Amino acid sequence: EGSTPVLYHNPISVTLSENSGSASYSGLILNGGSPQKSVTLRYSTDTVVLQYNGGGGPGYSATVTLTASGATGPAVITFSPLFASTNGSTAITSLALNGSLTSPTVTVGEAGAPSSTRYYVTNGCGSSATTSAVSGSGSSATFSVAGTLTANASCPIVVADGTTAAATMLTLTTSNTLVQGQITVDGTQITQVSLGAATTYVTEGPDGNMYLTDTTNESLDQFNPSSGYVTNSFSVPFSDLYGAAPGSDGAMWVADQDLEGIDRITTYGSLAQYSTQLGGSPIGVATGNDGTIWVADQVGSLWNVTMGGAITQTSLTLHGSPGNAIVGPDGNVWFAEGGYIGQASATDPPTVLNQYAVPAGDTAVNLASDPADNEVWYTAEGSTPVVGYIPTGGGSPGTFDIAATATPTGIAVGVDKGVWYLDSTNDQLGRISTVGSNVMSLYPLPSGSNPTGIATGPDGRLYVTEPGASSIAVVQP
Repeated sequence: EGSTPVLYHNPISVTLSENSGSASYSGLILNGGSPQKSVTLRYSTDTVVLQYNGGGGPGYSATVTLTASGATGPAVITFSPLFASTNGSTAITSLALNGSLTSPTVTVGEAGAPSSTRYYVTNGCGSSATTSAVSGSGSSATFSVAGTLTANASCPIVVADGTTAAATMLTLTTSNTLVQGQITVDGTQITQVSLGAATTYVTEGPDGNMYLTDTTNESLDQFNPSSGYVTNSFSVPFSDLYGAAPGSDGAMWVADQDLEGIDRITTYGSLAQYSTQLGGSPIGVATGNDGTIWVADQVGSLWNVTMGGAITQTSLTLHGSPGNAIVGPDGNVWFAEGGYIGQASATDPPTVLNQYAVPAGDTAVNLASDPADNEVWYTAEGSTPVVGYIPTGGGSPGTFDIAATATPTGIAVGVDKGVWYLDSTNDQLGRISTVGSNVMSLYPLPSGSNPTGIATGPDGRLYVTEPGASSIAVVQP
């Protein structure tokens, strides 16, 4: 087996040099853009392609150098055009040009190559790929690098053909990667972790793990903050999972709209399901100070759920359909309800105590509790997107205007005296300082990631679900 691959943390600087003097036959294409001599990979979804136009002739070569923090040294990739000689080759390291990669799938395209062309795959230390691992011929071939062909900067993977066909373009791409991409913005470190599945809600569990509702696999995923990976995926067949919260019994309780009820899932994956059998559309889940589970039902009620799974539906007079729910610093149940934030007593039955209007034309989305300052924070989308707060011990509510194009979603209170919120339209993470002059900061997330859920973990880091990128961002304030 080869050596352990070098772990490169984003941003990765990629530069290209050619031995052709002033002439230029190759370029680096970042995310489908125009050819460049240098690019920077910032996110786990970034991909760079090395493009060659076929004009170099025999003896031409190009060298790509990667430099990044966290690596033992720069990785150097040198290739000669496949048509240059019968022994021409292309070297690809296990870094795959976009992060840490141990089992890449690589596609080689050689435009103009005859259909009889066959490709041979080895690594620079003498090991060969099995025949079954290589498929395709002519202008396109794909191979998967097995664990026995692990490569690194010292033992690059080499792809060679046996013809002298005049290639007009050589393209190297990778897929099926598990990337630990990392950026630092103004002292805040954001690490991207690929999950391979779309997750929406995230919350801390009773065992120190983070729990994600997985819409791709209809499961509740257990994410270990220490390892940075999903350690268990608990299947909930035929489900439509939404909000989740840990119960006083040490299990996770998850709203399930297909069930019209709530799922109880232990940290070892044991599943029990409780349905109202009366209809309903549960979405938000919160745990009361007395251990009771509270569920906000979009049909206009709050549910009181005992640890035994007994559900009591209570109709309330509301301004809109209840959404996300939390238990605030005052011990009451708070929930989004259309153009208002509702406050109800955590009693059986609950009683509506207050209803706070959000800015006209807006709809309340999500809420977060700030016990340190006795406040409830919320996001609201609409004509005037805002992040707002409501003091639970008296005082006047307030709002902060955010970008007019924003679609605010999740919100969480950090250990750094900051309130963090998500903007799914602009793929951004925002922070509002709760001390001093309330400085507002913005942090980029991968394009198209559609950030949805955010929660503070037991380690003080924030966890952001990115269903559009099938990944999660881990934020170190």
